[in-house]
Amino acid sequence: MLLIVYSFLFTSCVLAGTPVDDLRDEFYSKFKAIENELAETKHELAETKHEVSVLRNKHEHDTDRAARQIVYSPSQVAFHAYLSAHPTGLAHHDVIPFDMTKLNAGNAFDPSTHVFTCPFNGIYVFQSALMSEAHDMVQTEIVIDGADEVSMYAAGSTNSHGFDQGFNALVNTCRKGQRVWVRNYHINGHGMYSMEYSSFSGFLLYEVEMV
Repeated sequence: MLLIVYSFLFTSCVLAGTPVDDLRDEFYSKFKAIENELAETKHELAETKHEVSVLRNKHEHDTDRAARQIVYSPSQVAFHAYLSAHPTGLAHHDVIPFDMTKLNAGNAFDPSTHVFTCPFNGIYVFQSALMSEAHDMVQTEIVIDGADEVSMYAAGSTNSHGFDQGFNALVNTCRKGQRVWVRNYHINGHGMYSMEYSSFSGFLLYEVEMV
């Protein structure tokens, strides 16, 4: 490529009457300058790649270190679950399919069955929120072993924004092995909204002895 450029410049020089030696010196001077700039750019790029690599390794180290520092004791139990998609076609008393978890300390919540199993006798706190689809009504219940304890209700407006959100909480004594979940009571329309607007969470407040 350089030979082609040089030949073109040589021909132009001859036609214009410019001394060939002057043109050659100018050509090699500019070429050398470009070569030096390219070498400097490569050096700066190598330094930047090194800095990025160092930062990436530090981030991964810090993340691993932070993850290792979160160690729960067996008695530390807490979970927060939400919906990955809008559930539709739910029948009366169907389990609300909370299948995603942000926290599951103690692994007492099962995302596949959407049920929390109490690992200890104790006082527990449970909460649930739900958002109805636009212009629909939804009612759910927190249940312990199938017995309803508290209800959540949401009814979207027939005009304006059209959505509504309901919430409730339960503080209760549970025995080890008792199961807790949220079930549908009534849905008038398509279903409930996901995107973390509907959730189910709970935690062990403290252990108690039960006879």
